[in-house]
Amino acid sequence: MTEEIRKYYDYPVAQEVGVSGAGLVWFLTKDHLSPPYTYKDDIALNASQWRLGASERIVKLADTMEIKSGDITLDIGTGIGGPGRDIIDASGCKLIGANLSYNQLVSLRALSILNNPEKPTYTNVVNADAQLLPFIDSIFDQVFSINTFYHVPNLDIAISEVSRVLKRGGRFGLDDWFITGRAGSRTINNLRYNWSSPEGFYRYNQVVRLLRRNGLRTIQIIDYTEEAALFLTEERFGLTYDTQVKPRILEVFPQLYPDNSEESYAIEAAEQLRNSILYMGELYRNGQAIYRQIIAEKA
Repeated sequence: MTEEIRKYYDYPVAQEVGVSGAGLVWFLTKDHLSPPYTYKDDIALNASQWRLGASERIVKLADTMEIKSGDITLDIGTGIGGPGRDIIDASGCKLIGANLSYNQLVSLRALSILNNPEKPTYTNVVNADAQLLPFIDSIFDQVFSINTFYHVPNLDIAISEVSRVLKRGGRFGLDDWFITGRAGSRTINNLRYNWSSPEGFYRYNQVVRLLRRNGLRTIQIIDYTEEAALFLTEERFGLTYDTQVKPRILEVFPQLYPDNSEESYAIEAAEQLRNSILYMGELYRNGQAIYRQIIAEKA
């Protein structure tokens, strides 16, 4: 399963950042299901602001975790680094990233340089599995993970690794979507097909139990399910996607994926992304999925 996840994300986009634009790449490859901090019109109906809306939510996580300047912080599942750069900019922490896909780390470095050529803020990263972190015990002041843990085959092991590398009194921030007890086998199979996850998504209560079992006490929960449900509708996300995002995807798709450069592939990919995201909106509205930030502290 770990190797499947690696291959799923292990495509090079670093050489394309000048073509596609860092914002589009970040949105499509890192935070495409994450709800913005607000579903209000100025964000929801303007695709160029979706990145900003998600960034505000990420900065809220850093504030709640009390990440501050100089703190040694670990980002598990960096992707291409968008959330990490946001947290560095907001807090001034010393951020180290760990990610399963090597090619995504190449893209992360390229985007960090593009973002700040004189002094790139996010280049200290390692190619590593969340289930086997290459760090000594009790080294990090904080650890966070955004839209990553639903990919991990053995969540218990991954959370035990978080606890191992975290200092006593340090905080772990988990920003992610979870399924609830209402989600049946059909929903789980659909999520697995769409998002390359071991069992769709992990159940929220299961995650809370595993945190507690590994010495991590939940101290705060912030719920973004309502924002996600109101944003991910045909009238808001769907219409904005069709008019502002889809044309850009069709334009850059041949450059991002030269092996599948035919127009039919681009149209299919754009439609599949649209439908998958709107499907998540349905799950948020009918109570089968929730989106939350969980902040826990190591005892």
